[in-house]
Amino acid sequence: MEKIHYCIGLPRTCSTVLMRLLSQNPKIFTSNTCPLPYFVDGCHTKVISQREVLAMDVDLYNKAYVNFLYGGIKSWFETLTDKPVVISKSKMWAAFFPHTFAFDATSRYLVLVRDLRDIFCSYETQTWKRPTLNEGYQKVFEERVKHMTDPDAPYKLGPWLLRIPHIMETARKHPRNFMFIRQEDFTAYPKEHLKDIYKFIEEKNFEHDLDNLPDAPYYEHDAVYQQPISHKVRKKLEDIQPRWPQILTKEESNYFIDKFKWYYELFYPEELK
Repeated sequence: MEKIHYCIGLPRTCSTVLMRLLSQNPKIFTSNTCPLPYFVDGCHTKVISQREVLAMDVDLYNKAYVNFLYGGIKSWFETLTDKPVVISKSKMWAAFFPHTFAFDATSRYLVLVRDLRDIFCSYETQTWKRPTLNEGYQKVFEERVKHMTDPDAPYKLGPWLLRIPHIMETARKHPRNFMFIRQEDFTAYPKEHLKDIYKFIEEKNFEHDLDNLPDAPYYEHDAVYQQPISHKVRKKLEDIQPRWPQILTKEESNYFIDKFKWYYELFYPEELK
């Protein structure tokens, strides 16, 4: 592995589709949902409080600590691929910017977002496909929105939505490192966005086959998450039209915009007009 970049942002934003597309490039390896942030978290939580660590010179320790973690990350991906460029897909990386910037300050971050109303509709669709999940679909609309956006609900929208302000703050400090992509724009104009992505990560443009998305690089068992999650993708990239206009009432749509006005101001200001 010569270079690592990151794909972060919100769930249900076609990040899996984008990663599958980019993996067509013989130079780029893209991960499934990457577990490596949890390795970093475990090391950060358990090791830094140990006496043997605290007894070290702090500058020497920090250098050795970063090199140890980055060396492990490189070894992990070199076990999975011999491609030189890696894009690790995990929303959890947003919690470890001090680490990832220490690994390589020139790494790039693809941040995928989507209209929250469509994310909600996507979750609802997955829930109705899996009634055994007991997702509270019998609750009224406002309670279901509250459940989905609860910051303490793992694998839901809430924890990742809560990190958006921190991502924005970091992006303002490091504008060259971050690229924000609206899912609606990507699926409508994929070729243009792919060109922009290659320019962003400073790689030569590659002509992708949008009608033949490859399989995942390794198996990911969605049932393990016990949530309305699916990483299955269609073989052909299609322009995904918004679902919310057909599913939500005008009152429900306005409820989302009013409740998350800050989000729409950032990414969908046209919806506030």
